[in-house]
Amino acid sequence: MNRIAVMSYNTGDIDIITLDKEMETTEEVKNYLQEDCNYNMDEIYWMEFDSGKISFLTSADFYV
Repeated sequence: MNRIAVMSYNTGDIDIITLDKEMETTEEVKNYLQEDCNYNMDEIYWMEFDSGKISFLTSADFYV
């Protein structure tokens, strides 16, 4: 895992964090987000990923 996407329930903000070192456990990621990044864990959803892209889509991007 090289990156963490953090999505805020309150603001709708999405932050992508690129890590300097790999984290091994979910607990390690949670501690990092809460203690080092000052996120409130009750107000965010997060996911880890290695690669991928960010796409800004509209309803026109889907064929109905």
